[in-house]
Amino acid sequence: MKKTSDSNRSIFHSYKLVFILIFLAGSWLRSIDAWKPVNGEIREAWRECDMAAVARNFYTEDMNVFYPRIDWRGDGPGFAEMEFPLMPWLTAVLYKAFGYNELWGRGLVFTISLLTLMVFMKLSRNLLSTKAAIFSSLFFAFSPLIIRVSNTFQPEGLMMFFYIASVLCFLNYLKQDNWKWWALTAITCMMALLSKINAVHIELLFLILLLKHKKLNFKSVLLGITILVPVLLWYVHAHSFYHDFGNSLGFSNEAHWIGFDLLKQPLVLLKIFKIDLLFVWMPLGIFVGIFMVRKFWNNQLFIPVLWLACVFGYYLAAARTTSDDWAIYYHVVSVPAVALIFSLGLEKLHQLISKKVLFDSLFTGILLSTILIIVFRLTGSFDPTPQIAVFIVLVSASLLSFVYMLASEPYIYSSLYLQANQYKQHLLHGFLLVAVFSTFSFMGFRISRDIHPNHMQGLFRDSLILRKFIPDDALIIASGGNSLDETGHFVAYNAPYLFYWLDKKGFSISQEEQSIEKIREMEQRGAKYFVAEKESVMLKNGFEKELKQTFHLIDETEHLYLFEIQS
Repeated sequence: MKKTSDSNRSIFHSYKLVFILIFLAGSWLRSIDAWKPVNGEIREAWRECDMAAVARNFYTEDMNVFYPRIDWRGDGPGFAEMEFPLMPWLTAVLYKAFGYNELWGRGLVFTISLLTLMVFMKLSRNLLSTKAAIFSSLFFAFSPLIIRVSNTFQPEGLMMFFYIASVLCFLNYLKQDNWKWWALTAITCMMALLSKINAVHIELLFLILLLKHKKLNFKSVLLGITILVPVLLWYVHAHSFYHDFGNSLGFSNEAHWIGFDLLKQPLVLLKIFKIDLLFVWMPLGIFVGIFMVRKFWNNQLFIPVLWLACVFGYYLAAARTTSDDWAIYYHVVSVPAVALIFSLGLEKLHQLISKKVLFDSLFTGILLSTILIIVFRLTGSFDPTPQIAVFIVLVSASLLSFVYMLASEPYIYSSLYLQANQYKQHLLHGFLLVAVFSTFSFMGFRISRDIHPNHMQGLFRDSLILRKFIPDDALIIASGGNSLDETGHFVAYNAPYLFYWLDKKGFSISQEEQSIEKIREMEQRGAKYFVAEKESVMLKNGFEKELKQTFHLIDETEHLYLFEIQS
């Protein structure tokens, strides 16, 4: 935990200015999509619309934070099992204070993301040298996954703030062993787990560190109890909503945990590593981490490597979810530990190579080009395919690395009498330079491809068209997703976006359940209209024709049917 001194600061001499510039760049990246309402231009449509609906229902129905309500409630009150709804509740408070505007919710997430960046920079300064802290802060500020949850109206952004803050507070508690840091650790860790139960693996990290430092005493046990009791009380209370009403935002109504069937499908488990490789390490950055871990293991590496191991323990335990492509944002918890590991490798590489000023110039140029990639994408003047992007990044990084090494030590490449191990050393350094330069370039391309998501604009537009045909108090049925995954286990199929955009309550029907009989069953419980996605209807042979023969088709848009189902 002790900071090391910098032998050669170069541009790091003005480190305060560098940290300010990193924060400003990270703030800009997070702000790009932070000013959009919850419409078709959204990234995580299912999660965002659920959160926005809970916030709206707090605002219009009841502000009791212990009773969150969703829209796909059937004929019930809508109480739903979910994480502690602090984010939607605070959004509803802003609605009450300043008027209903969806931008308040996303603006709140954005503000919290800036605090998260500041807390991570503080954590880096506490754990690393100035140089390594700058590298880790850059990695975190430019991480596409962190940016993705920094302007999306979902609980991961709030969880990440408390998650990183809890590590910072806990390490200070280990160091100073006073009640101030004890209390701050208890509050931040408890709030991380309440914000999203996925953060529970951080408790394992804390336990191992307590054992390592021989501080597993009454005070520490009391800390664990203080953290876990409120968390358990909330999730037991929230589970009662699922037990009584059958409503859950994916915890009890979905199979998450690893099983023997997945052990027989190693490719499914390998997807966990693939997602981390592509979306966290970017992907050649992992070689910088391996270089540090294998060649220069030290005490500074222990905490981030242990942290990452605890994260992967969680990924494997919840493999049915963490291996899914839709759950890429679940891997956001890898980023802090990876940023620390990567930065230590980059710091060591920086120490080993000569011509540090030249390296600093090239590295700064890479960061500026990363920003330019994003600017070009924003202006619509540059949007390459992924294959072209990979080619551009690898060729550019290779050329820059070769130019750097040639300019640093030209005699090496004109000599025919070097030992083989000298060639290996310089080839290794060259490859690591390619990995470093390509990591940040890949971040630029990944961020640029995430900008302005619009894959659901058609559904949003069509929802507004159909909204006028449905009375305000009418219950509807809306198409959902699959209720079973490829292994036959349950998944959450309730699609909230049509309910939210239509501003209606009602029933969600899974793709496997689609039938006239099921619709009639829901009609008996009060449903009057069926808003059907054409894509879902087409999945069942003959169902579209059967619907048109049985029910009155009120209107049809590019993506939706609206049927009146009253007898």
